[in-house]
Amino acid sequence: PQAVSNIFGELNLDNQDINMDLYALINKSKVTIEGKIKDSDANILVSTKDFRIIDGISTLPIELQKNILTILNSNEFINLIPAINTHFTAKYKGSIEKISPENLEVYGSLYSNLKPAEFKKVNYELVNSTLKISPVRLKNKDFHIDATATVSNLFDEKASLTGVFNLRDFNLNLINVKTLKNIKALKPLCANLENLSGKINIISSIQNNDFTANCSLQNVKIHENKRIHEILSGKVQLKNNLILADSINARIFDMPVLLNGRVSLSNKNVPTFHLWLNTKPTQDFVNTCFNQKALYPIKIKGDITLNAEISGTPQDTNIKSNLMLDKDSSIYY
Repeated sequence: PQAVSNIFGELNLDNQDINMDLYALINKSKVTIEGKIKDSDANILVSTKDFRIIDGISTLPIELQKNILTILNSNEFINLIPAINTHFTAKYKGSIEKISPENLEVYGSLYSNLKPAEFKKVNYELVNSTLKISPVRLKNKDFHIDATATVSNLFDEKASLTGVFNLRDFNLNLINVKTLKNIKALKPLCANLENLSGKINIISSIQNNDFTANCSLQNVKIHENKRIHEILSGKVQLKNNLILADSINARIFDMPVLLNGRVSLSNKNVPTFHLWLNTKPTQDFVNTCFNQKALYPIKIKGDITLNAEISGTPQDTNIKSNLMLDKDSSIYY
């Protein structure tokens, strides 16, 4: 790769046999390579200290580098990665004509002493095609992370991931709204979104690639076109491609809203949903969602309760509703 430079050391050739004792720079990170190859069998040791993760990214194909760096730069939370270093020892003993991944062993640690990614050393190992990562504990002013992971059959199409990922007191200001707007399934919901604020907690686990997560919401604010909506309380559960909303209590257009239901993302391009909604409409809501496009405006008065069952897709939505008007209430059209 273009990022590899300044290769020094000894390389002894004897027909097809090779003895090597080399070191090279990958950008600013030094890597040592030593060992021998005899009759197409290798016994090689690769080691490094203070290797920067960002330098490893620079060895990837240009287009892949651009995609990774775009993701890193799009979000302050993800952009912690360039502050993380590693040191590791990798051993390979086996044929170079037919590489056997199970013969690769790696032992190493991740660490960072730079803000905002200060955390204690995290050990990892790769043995018999199984990658294990010891508990990750990362804490700063914007969030706390606790995570572990084990990947079995790492080099197989049927690789299996098991682990936990817990995120506490995550500051929603870290979410890049532009990134959300670029996600096709979320684009209709984020068209007028300007910012998010508040904190959330997420408890998640993966068992043999089956993903489950529980997110508790409290005092989350949604800033939209000089208007602020607020989620006062509630829970969201993720099960693989299914999102479950449990007693979401919110104030939208200054009206109280209680929401339950589910959204399926099995079809990545067309989410399907089944929701139950209870609310008391306000004139602000009617003006924004109906009157702006209506030839004749709707005006409401008094205490009105709306119960609605909403199902379908964003392009084909079915609504069954029940509207109850208290005494002296009215809807004028």
